[in-house]
Amino acid sequence: MWGEARVSWQKASNATTIGFLWNPRYAAAQRQLRDVQEAAKDIGINLRVISASSEQEIEAAFSLIAQEKILGLVIGVDHFWILYATRP
Repeated sequence: MWGEARVSWQKASNATTIGFLWNPRYAAAQRQLRDVQEAAKDIGINLRVISASSEQEIEAAFSLIAQEKILGLVIGVDHFWILYATRP
């Protein structure tokens, strides 16, 4: 999965930094973080790791992403994000 993302990123973007939005309370989060860090290193881009594990932190994270003008974003897989994204 990450290998395909690396190729896509190299072809599609001129950004030098991407964000990784993750929930550090999620059981598999550390593995996801290591994978994304490795992928970013492999293609030579900076990675801005942004933690969020509540609705308030998600809102703050997206404000930070806009403020820092982060052009690419990877979101860690977590049931919390699905619940947040599908809320009314």
